[in-house]
Amino acid sequence: MLCIYLESVTVSESVKFLELGLSSIEIGLMNRGPESPVKLHRHRPRESFYEGRTQEVIVLLKGKLSFGVFTDSGSFIDSRELSGPSIIIFLQGAHEIEFLSRCDLIELKTGPYLGKFDKIWMSGSED
Repeated sequence: MLCIYLESVTVSESVKFLELGLSSIEIGLMNRGPESPVKLHRHRPRESFYEGRTQEVIVLLKGKLSFGVFTDSGSFIDSRELSGPSIIIFLQGAHEIEFLSRCDLIELKTGPYLGKFDKIWMSGSED
């Protein structure tokens, strides 16, 4: 595979990850609101990437959200509120996201997507 392109992207489903096979990047299109927070989690290691860490970029196209950043063990570091258009880059550790209004987002992260095994839920949370 040499290239993947997406033309006239629309964000209409709550969460849709595009099937890119074993690509080192995964792309998710999301339309989420206050009823669907992303609870505290971190991602399972990917053997072929920097120290096995999953790095994730959230592009907030419209709407308002808050996010929290935590250590790998779940200790709170900081939280922020953002309104779109904005970008969040999670480099390591754990995070959670609360949608304060209806939000359109694009998520990019190191892949491949591991399905239900992709996240390590913390504090008994599940998405």
